[in-house]
Amino acid sequence: MYNSQVFLPPYGATDGVVTDWWNYTTIQFAANAAGYADFAYYIPSNFIRVISVEAVWSCVVAAGNMYWRFTARYGASGQSIAENDEAPAYGLTATGGSLIFNIQEPADPLSLPLAALGDVMTIRFDRDGTDVSDTLNNPLYLHGVVITYIAQRVDPGIYL
Repeated sequence: MYNSQVFLPPYGATDGVVTDWWNYTTIQFAANAAGYADFAYYIPSNFIRVISVEAVWSCVVAAGNMYWRFTARYGASGQSIAENDEAPAYGLTATGGSLIFNIQEPADPLSLPLAALGDVMTIRFDRDGTDVSDTLNNPLYLHGVVITYIAQRVDPGIYL
């Protein structure tokens, strides 16, 4: 077994603007705005279990807190889109500085205990910039999501 990672760029958003940031898609949320962005993932055949789901984001302030969470829905072919539905509470994380990449789990992270190979998973990044706890007060740039999972080693002569 070993740890594996996958990076997912955002594919859709509400109250956010798709922008070209260094030639890749990024969602820009206005200062003090509420909105969400969605990600989709097909769980691969070497999957064992999720370790973490982290947001990759940046902003132009040197200090401040973001009030946000992830939610997820997942299931296998033939199952309801909401077969497994997880919605942890909102919480705070702090930026590490101006225009740096922050790679962070939310204060209440996703656990995804029933995720299994072959599932289709949708993950939603949900920010409430209108909450008094959110002190960024500047645009937020959401670059993507990093999923870290435990994978099984496969004999190089075996094709999955």
